[in-house]
Amino acid sequence: FKKIIKLKDDISQVHFYLGEAYRQTLQNEKSLSSFKKCLEITPDHIGCQLMVGIIYEELKKFNQAIDFYKACINTYPEYIEPHINLGMCYLNMGQNDQAKNALKKAIDIRPESHIAHGYLGVLNSRINNLEEARKEYLKAIELKHNYTFPYMQLANLYIQNGLYSDALKYYKKGQEKLGRNDANVLNQMGICYSKLGSLDQAIIYYNYSIQVNPQFSDAYLNLGYAYQQKGDEVKAQ
Repeated sequence: FKKIIKLKDDISQVHFYLGEAYRQTLQNEKSLSSFKKCLEITPDHIGCQLMVGIIYEELKKFNQAIDFYKACINTYPEYIEPHINLGMCYLNMGQNDQAKNALKKAIDIRPESHIAHGYLGVLNSRINNLEEARKEYLKAIELKHNYTFPYMQLANLYIQNGLYSDALKYYKKGQEKLGRNDANVLNQMGICYSKLGSLDQAIIYYNYSIQVNPQFSDAYLNLGYAYQQKGDEVKAQ
C-alpha cells in the first residue's frame, strides 16, 4: 500500500486499506492517520468514518467518536452499526436518554439486531428498569442463541437481585455458549452456590476459577470465606 501511495497519493481506498493493515497490528495512531487521509480525499467514505469512530471509542474519546458516528449516519442513515456504537458511547458517558434513542433507532432499522437488544438491556439495567432489562436480554438470546453477552448480563441481573438459582442457570448457559472456562463466570457460579447454601459446590467452582486464572484474587477471597463458613480455619488461611 505504501508503494502505491508513493506513486499516487490521491486514491482514498488505498489509504483505507493501509489503515486497516495498521489496525490489525494494533498501531492505532498510524491507523487513525491513514483513515483521516482517506477522509480528506473522500469525506463521505462511510467505512473510514466508522473506523475512526471505533478507534476513538476504544481510546475512550467518546465525543470524537460520536462526531464520526453521526457523520456515518448522515452518509447512510440506514446503516445500523453506527447507531449501535453511538448508543454505546452515550451509555459510557451516562447520557441514558440519548443512548436509548440511538439503540431504539437501531432496532427500528433492524428489529432482529441481537446486539442492539442486548445493549438496550444494559441501559435498562443501569436505570433500574429491571423487567425491561430482562425482556431485552431474553429477546437478544431468542434472536441469537449462541450470543454469550445477554446470558452473562441476565445472570448478573439475577445475582444482583438475589435470584441465585436463576443466575446460576444463565451463567451455566453462558459458559456453555462461550465454549471455554472463564474465571470470572466460575467465581460468580461459586457465589451462587454459596448463597444457596451449597458450600461444597461453591468451593469446587472457586477452585475451578483459580485453575483458570491463578492470579484471580476475588476467587481466593471467596474460597477462604467458604472454608471459614465450613469451620475449616486451616484451609481458610
